Amino acid sequence: TPSYWLLAAGIFLLGLSTNIENFMPAFWQSRGLDPMRSSLIMSAYAAMAAGISILMGRVNEKLRGAGFVGICCSLFILSLLVMAWTDAVSRLALLLLCCLPFAAGAKTAVALVPPLVVAESFGRREYAGLIGFFAAMLQLGVTASNFVIGPMLDAGAGYAVTLTLMGAVNAAGLGCILRALAKKPACPQKNT
Repeated sequence: TPSYWLLAAGIFLLGLSTNIENFMPAFWQSRGLDPMRSSLIMSAYAAMAAGISILMGRVNEKLRGAGFVGICCSLFILSLLVMAWTDAVSRLALLLLCCLPFAAGAKTAVALVPPLVVAESFGRREYAGLIGFFAAMLQLGVTASNFVIGPMLDAGAGYAVTLTLMGAVNAAGLGCILRALAKKPACPQKNT
């Protein structure tokens, strides 16, 4: 169905865009942060991501589907833009503050979006047969990111442009997912 393929494309694009986190230490170092401080910030980011995942799980309970995915992607895009177009890297407190919404978008969206939107779109009865494909689409997006982001940086695009482009890719993924959720091919209430 169109919903199936829109959802697959959206999840692929989320994987592609959120994997920019692998390039963040290099980005911070290009802005003058020393490697030791950069690795300490990544450790703090990992701890933040754990806490944010718990918090976003609770948000998911309240909002479900479109609202939850919209919040995750919006936070991620906002964080990318602030890091790319301000001197947040030179201000440790601002950089750590940017890591919170970044974690909400990168870690939580990737962990919670596929199971949430597949169950909501196709119902729980179909979930077991479909989740593997959508999890694979996410991993294909993550895999493809290194072949997209690395060459862009090597070609001289710069981190600000690359981060902004990944924000646009994330927004496109959000658009695909929202459209897929609006076209729900199955009624989850009748499929449980």
